[in-house]
Amino acid sequence: MQTKSRNIYLVPYVLWILLFVVAPIVLVVYYSFFNIDNELTLENYKKFFTPVYLQMTLSSFWYAFLITLFSLVFSYPTAYLLTKLKHKQLWLLLIILPTWINLLLKAYAFLGIFGTYGTVNKFTEFLGLGTHQILFTDFSFVFVSVYIFIPFMILPIFNSLEELNPSLIYASRDLGASSWVTFKRVVFPLTLEGVKSGCQAVFIPALSLFMITRLIAGNRVITLGTAIEQHFLVTQDWGMGATIAVFLIIAMAVMMLITGTGKRGCKMKRKWKFSHLYLFFVFFILYAPIFYLMYYSFNSGGNMREFEGFTLDWYKEVFQDTRLLIIVLNTLIIALLSSVISTIIGVIGALAIVYVKRRRVQNTLLTFNNVLIVSPDVIIGASFLILFTIIGVKLGFISVLLAHIAFSVPIVVIMVLPKLQEMSPTLLDAARDLGASRFEVLSKVVLPFIRPGIFAGFFMALTYSLDDFAVTFFVTGNGFSTLSVEIYSLARRGSR
Repeated sequence: MQTKSRNIYLVPYVLWILLFVVAPIVLVVYYSFFNIDNELTLENYKKFFTPVYLQMTLSSFWYAFLITLFSLVFSYPTAYLLTKLKHKQLWLLLIILPTWINLLLKAYAFLGIFGTYGTVNKFTEFLGLGTHQILFTDFSFVFVSVYIFIPFMILPIFNSLEELNPSLIYASRDLGASSWVTFKRVVFPLTLEGVKSGCQAVFIPALSLFMITRLIAGNRVITLGTAIEQHFLVTQDWGMGATIAVFLIIAMAVMMLITGTGKRGCKMKRKWKFSHLYLFFVFFILYAPIFYLMYYSFNSGGNMREFEGFTLDWYKEVFQDTRLLIIVLNTLIIALLSSVISTIIGVIGALAIVYVKRRRVQNTLLTFNNVLIVSPDVIIGASFLILFTIIGVKLGFISVLLAHIAFSVPIVVIMVLPKLQEMSPTLLDAARDLGASRFEVLSKVVLPFIRPGIFAGFFMALTYSLDDFAVTFFVTGNGFSTLSVEIYSLARRGSR
């Protein structure tokens, strides 16, 4: 394409990058130099290096390390065993499926499971071990966090194992290597990129968890994410909150630098019953909270301790609650609008990246595109709150819609880009040789070819929007709410 037509795609995409990627980061850094009285100072940075905040930072890194470690320990064997099953893609889908259930709903289920009169304590009491304080402990926080992140660790490792050439494993065995030596010297090194991607997907968000610390840890675990939420939404000390966010951004950049960013696997000689038992355990852990919540939703007792009788009253009450129906409608409108708009911008962005000739410029655009993908939600929410306040966007429907569009665009780009890269340039040349205009080439050749990527991007954006809580929690206001925010409010109040 000519330079002029390339700029048509590049200009709006670069404007999106400047407004929703560069500007929020710059504003976070800028606000970090102001105290609560809006005075220019270095006081926030001095305060960050006091024992209180340093202890909080070390605690955040320690918990993030534990969550990442346990996620890896459980996920690698699971991903490995999944590659040995028939219909492996179906089993992988079943691993991913729980991520489509709202995060807050799954966390809420653990309030009943780990509660004083919950399922776990009933089981330990049945065994004669008595009841224990499980909820609001370090264990419950790490357990639930690992439960949330396991699918995000499994997916990249599974993909790396699927790409592994089985002939390398055969060669290792033919040379007399044991299963352990083969794994240590062949399998693990060749799947290290998947491990790195999984660790990046878990460690960075785990650094800034705040919703799980509130619901599951009962504020006994304080992370940097909790501190940011407290400073921005409670004490209104945006300068200190921005300072903590700056250090999280630095940690995110370091983590990205450290980690960087087929055929059937080799079949096992024998099937171990233990492997099937292990996979059953993993699937049980993933689905138990979901079915637990579904089961107690029919409880006439209105709690998650004792099932007193079957009822549909709670579902009837939902459809009779006008305010809740409006919140559901708000959630769906935001999700659909943001998905449509972000898909349009994302397709334009993918076209801009593909049509840029210089490799360095392409890499720069991709780096900026991925910033919002790897950034913790709490940083995105805080930075957007500053941005909307500065440019005068009233918190409510518009601010939430803009935020959802902003964090959905890079997801669409990532989905569409591979399809564009697969397209042969000869298709475009043939269309031009036949006299097709630029618009006809785009509408009759390019868009039909990348349609699967467009639909995948749209549905991913829709899923992310429906599930989002943290970003919406920061940028909503003036009585506007979405389902995730409402669930969080009900859970904090202890409503059933």
